[in-house]
Amino acid sequence: MQHSRWIQATAVAIAAFVSVSDACVQPPPVTSPGVCLDKGSLEITDDMYTVDIYVKGYTLFGGSPGQFCSCAFNLPTGTKLCEIISARVTFPGTDIPVPGFGSFDNTAAGDQAWDVTLSGNWYSFVAPVEVPLGVGNEVDLCFKLQGKLPEPPPGGGTIPGPVRIRGFNSTTMFADDVFDQIILDVEQALVGASIGTDEAAPNGVPLDAHQSITGLGRVMVETLAFESLGGGVAGTAGDLLLVGSGTPSASSGGGELALLGALPSESALLFLGLENVSLPYFGGTFVPSVDAVVSLQTDTLGEASTTIPALPAALSGFDLFTQVWMNDAGAEQGLAGSNALRTLLE
Repeated sequence: MQHSRWIQATAVAIAAFVSVSDACVQPPPVTSPGVCLDKGSLEITDDMYTVDIYVKGYTLFGGSPGQFCSCAFNLPTGTKLCEIISARVTFPGTDIPVPGFGSFDNTAAGDQAWDVTLSGNWYSFVAPVEVPLGVGNEVDLCFKLQGKLPEPPPGGGTIPGPVRIRGFNSTTMFADDVFDQIILDVEQALVGASIGTDEAAPNGVPLDAHQSITGLGRVMVETLAFESLGGGVAGTAGDLLLVGSGTPSASSGGGELALLGALPSESALLFLGLENVSLPYFGGTFVPSVDAVVSLQTDTLGEASTTIPALPAALSGFDLFTQVWMNDAGAEQGLAGSNALRTLLE
């Protein structure tokens, strides 16, 4: 994972600007990009569910503040999936939004414009670019899907709501049955689906020719290795961002943690724990139990990285909680903290 200049390489993951020289997104080099359904994101309330899917392999190019980026998802009519309710661009393999742009909002004008231009059942989202955007980093496009909960099997019970199912171990057999059916519903919904990207007006209406991807690849079911839990406190340079990459393993270590947006050339402490204690702390939330501490030193860009150390093999399948704190006179109470991460150990 390339960590430097991430702050300058952000929302353009899902925008295509007016000319080739201004283009700031390159779709995956395959016609059917991979799709990851994050099992850990499944939420059930009453008779509805939401779940996140990630379209893999997008690459960033440049862009400038003042531009607006539009992404749109064409969901074929007649599927069991009700709608797409949000979109964002994230670091690969995580639910962590790439910083530097505003929220992606749905607009009726954008939906209608995509429907008229390309025909279909389009859900469009638009966001402003807020910082100069760099070049060359891979990102995922994340869409939150909302659908009706499948009917329970004969003799099955019910799942009390709201429920969030994390990981691959459900508390009831019915939960597994429901999730299996949700997977089938999502796979069916994505047959013939397509993604469009373009520069847009502030109201979401696309301004130029569209890029679209048809025939999305097979839906792979995973639990994201890194999930952001929030809890941080902004410092002098703004929010501190802790990002994970790679595949963390309990027995052999692996997986990298990177700190972004911190004070340059300063020391920081990375806290690691096996429990989420979530205690109030200097205006934020101290999330991990303190089972280990790693010293970090930021570079001139305010960035630092380290590899997750090897842990006892018996911890495979458990969660590891991590968070960075550091002295920062610009923070509200003198300490700045990053978001906490929950990491699933293989």
